[in-house]
This record gives sequence, structure tokens and C-alpha cells, in this order.
Amino acid sequence: MEHNDLKNLTNEDLEIEFKKRKSARTFAGFYTGMFIGIAVWSTVKNGFGLLTFLPILVSYFFRKTSTNYNEIKQEMAIRKSTL
Repeated sequence: MEHNDLKNLTNEDLEIEFKKRKSARTFAGFYTGMFIGIAVWSTVKNGFGLLTFLPILVSYFFRKTSTNYNEIKQEMAIRKSTL
């Protein structure tokens, strides 16, 4: 969702979207940690290989969730400051 789309949402819709993204961020953080742990374990156990880089690559895609969460948080802060 782009920043311009966030401005078109009502306050209630923005709150709902914020809650969705917050739970998705928690999910992404857990799995990112797990994937990095798998990569470290694989490197120690077997040396560098596919299991070293694949989990790190997958965890990179979870990072986008955090960016979307921050955009919504900024928009909510802007709206609260204008009230």
C-alpha cells in the first residue's frame, strides 16, 4: 500500500490496517530470527551451501513488512498531531 493510499483511508480503516500490519510484523520477526538461526546452524554444521543463503534470502522478503508498518505508524502520528 502506497503512502498516498493511506491518506485516503478513514481513521477506523487505518487502525484496522495498523493492527493487521502489527501482527504481520511480529510473525515476520519470529520467522526472520528462525531463518537466520537455520543459516548459522547450517554454516557451522556443513559449511557454506544452499541452506546458508536460502533462509537469509527468504528473511529479506519479510523485511518489507516492517517498512509498511512504519508508514502506517507515521500516518497515524500525522493525523493525531493535526487533531
